[in-house]
Amino acid sequence: MITSQFYFSNRAKCYKMIYAFRQGLEDANIAIELDSNNVKAYITSAQCLCEIGKGDPDTAKLNTARNRLKKALALSVKAKMDSLTQEIEVMARKISKIIWFKEKEIQQTRLLSSEKYAKGVIHRLEGDDRLREMLEKEFRDLVRDSTKKEASEIPDYLLCKITFDLMERPAINQSGVTYEREILAKHYGANGEFDPITREKVDGNVMIPNYSIKAATNDFLERNAWANTCLLYT
Repeated sequence: MITSQFYFSNRAKCYKMIYAFRQGLEDANIAIELDSNNVKAYITSAQCLCEIGKGDPDTAKLNTARNRLKKALALSVKAKMDSLTQEIEVMARKISKIIWFKEKEIQQTRLLSSEKYAKGVIHRLEGDDRLREMLEKEFRDLVRDSTKKEASEIPDYLLCKITFDLMERPAINQSGVTYEREILAKHYGANGEFDPITREKVDGNVMIPNYSIKAATNDFLERNAWANTCLLYT
């Protein structure tokens, strides 16, 4: 009998690569049972669950996938696996986006399917025009709010040009280009003090907070909850 977590974890990734998601999920879950700290098994389990759950009428599997990623994130942060932590955040944001829009779609479908019934009820309120008009307005507002379109992608100007991820601490360097502050500092430490895009030599100590981009990021996150990875740490 095979009891190696690595065997099941690696086979799960192989299954995922050939789109055998249910077998991959089964192996990833076995690897987790054998070692509850297996970060990569949690990631593979989440990825397989996400693919399986995309076609479901509800978000149950997708929510479970996001919870698996939250566990993987906690483990990677604890182990100081910085690059993997960043990858997990990107994956979690993608799953959150899928959940967000599927929930909106479900809500919209339910509201629109009940519109005919609601109109019938409102129509029967003969003799009370004020109440009927008030209910009609409330229902129209509810449908309108449920069908508001959120952004499906993060605008390019909010993305770090190194990681292509949302900037939480945007900073302008000496070349006038905005990057995620921590990522830019790592670039200078690993590769030397030059701009990653323009290749100009710069003073690595010059990193000016870009408050305009930070304000735009906060506004975007307020209107698009799926993009907020801070929720993964709660």
